[in-house]
Amino acid sequence: MRIFFAGEQFLVIYQKPELDIRNQLSDERKKQVLENRARLIPILKTIILHGQQNIPLRGYRDDGPLIKDSGEFNLIAGDNDGCFRALLRFRRDAGDTVLKHLKNSAANATYISKTTANQLINCCEKAILSVITKQIDDSGYYSIIFDETTDVATISQLSVSIRYVYKEKVLENFVGFLDLHKSNYDSETNEKVLGQTVIKKLKSLGLNLEKCVGIGCDGCSVNLSQAKGAAVTIQKEAKNANVFPCFNHALNLSISKSLSQKC
Repeated sequence: MRIFFAGEQFLVIYQKPELDIRNQLSDERKKQVLENRARLIPILKTIILHGQQNIPLRGYRDDGPLIKDSGEFNLIAGDNDGCFRALLRFRRDAGDTVLKHLKNSAANATYISKTTANQLINCCEKAILSVITKQIDDSGYYSIIFDETTDVATISQLSVSIRYVYKEKVLENFVGFLDLHKSNYDSETNEKVLGQTVIKKLKSLGLNLEKCVGIGCDGCSVNLSQAKGAAVTIQKEAKNANVFPCFNHALNLSISKSLSQKC
């Protein structure tokens, strides 16, 4: 007789909720569980649409009831509650009966709060990264590309992408922004911390550092310093990786310097 571990039992019950003893004792509860799961589908599809079309979710105010009692559109610009809520209203008005709960359900049962939306976005991230890492594992070898940038809030972010060959096609996929301030990023240890942040990201994805054969970055001293640059820090663990400075970055710097000279 096979002994099931708790994780296996959870997966079995999750995939077949009818096997849950609580659902067997209560048909009404099973019906409610299936309805709640069905409600998440159009909400999740709407979030995925935002990501595919690069549309922001948030608005001026994104809380409160989604459907007004009057049922009328609010055309006041200051009351714009964002594209996410607007698209959900559009789906409902277009005849999506699954979203009928948005008018009468309690505030904690609509599944459209910013907290729930962020949780669903995180689920999408995990699903996408699982596909990318599976492709990288199948391809065998990969290169990493990273660069530091500053967002609109003047926070230093590290953009990380991975380049690999999959089914005879060269793919270059973005795998995340990393907040360097959370890594104690400062002027004294920035090179080392920058490289360690990249290594930590690769390990979190479950990638084999020995199969990393390339490191792409710009030509600044923070990245390419032979003493303690970020690329050297990465090479200490990814021993098979060669460093490839960005030639476009060097060209842009040369053009910028030449244009700044007085003729």
